[in-house]
Amino acid sequence: MKILQAAQDHGAPVVIADSLRGRTLGLEGMLMKHGLAFIVLATVMVSTSAIACSKHEHSGDKRTEASLPPVNDKNCQTSEIKKIEPLKLRQKFADKCFTRGTYVHGPVKSWKAGE
Repeated sequence: MKILQAAQDHGAPVVIADSLRGRTLGLEGMLMKHGLAFIVLATVMVSTSAIACSKHEHSGDKRTEASLPPVNDKNCQTSEIKKIEPLKLRQKFADKCFTRGTYVHGPVKSWKAGE
């Protein structure tokens, strides 16, 4: 550390040894070497997140929930549900089919022993 400080005080160029390749790089060379790697890494990260977050329109089908068939016994068959595209609307329609019934309370049970 003292040698590095003394070199900076006298205006001499700071040299950092690169022991893996047996050569020395100036401070600017080290910054440039690692700066370029940082720029490449940042570019890859930004492009990856942009691709992952973009909305995908797989087909030109702009169907909405209003265009779905009515929920009834005929349309709630598995073969009819499979015909609905896109997948998001198919899932919403299937949810409506499976939750279309009414809930009926059963008789009250007593879980006490002896009753």
